[in-house]
Amino acid sequence: MKKPLLLTFVLELVFTIQARELRFAVISDTHIGKPDAARSLRQVVRAINRDDQIRFVLHLGDVSDNGLRNEYHKARRILSRLKQPLYVTTGNHDAKHPNRYANFCRTFGSGEFRFECDGIRFLGLTTGPFEANRHATMPDDEIARLTRASRDTLPTVIAAHHTPDLIAHSETIFSRIDPSHIVLWLAGHLHCNKTSTTVPGPSAVCTSTLEHGSYNIVDISGNELRVGVISPEKDSLIIWHTQNFK
Repeated sequence: MKKPLLLTFVLELVFTIQARELRFAVISDTHIGKPDAARSLRQVVRAINRDDQIRFVLHLGDVSDNGLRNEYHKARRILSRLKQPLYVTTGNHDAKHPNRYANFCRTFGSGEFRFECDGIRFLGLTTGPFEANRHATMPDDEIARLTRASRDTLPTVIAAHHTPDLIAHSETIFSRIDPSHIVLWLAGHLHCNKTSTTVPGPSAVCTSTLEHGSYNIVDISGNELRVGVISPEKDSLIIWHTQNFK
């Protein structure tokens, strides 16, 4: 006698969660154009390539410092040496003026992405340009993408340059979002590693590669998530955030 479809689905879901072993790298605020920025990024790329467990790399924005076309071309040349797939979104340095965003898009695309890996959705959101209050803005189409994603049942990791609280009109925007399946909001911008309690999901702010060539590793094992920082100079992983999720 065949198992009921619902029971089969539940068993398959439990097996997927138990078998989930996922590692990816997070880089941010590379600021190509600043002194030593290219050297630091090359160092990070070499370090990431040495880790065969890394499945993909997320770049959380501020690829360039001045939004110049030659800076984006240099960044692309360095990042093209990664062995893993790369997903890039925008930072304020990439999107605070239309000409900067146009240069970014010519090189890396819109700064939006969406994909699934081991039963987890990854959603890249672009923020910018800035308003007078210096908060980031989230375009209407990005709000719509986030709203649609929040209605699904897949656990979701958001990748954006800014934490939700830095986005203009955040209370209004995120009041529409169902937070129950948002596991983590990955952000950059602050050039440090820190966690904060935000809506619609907890935020993990990731450091800049300018900080001694540092980058972050996210490990997901079953329903446990860990974020750790690596400095290529030390070549050791220091865990600074852990959480469980449904």
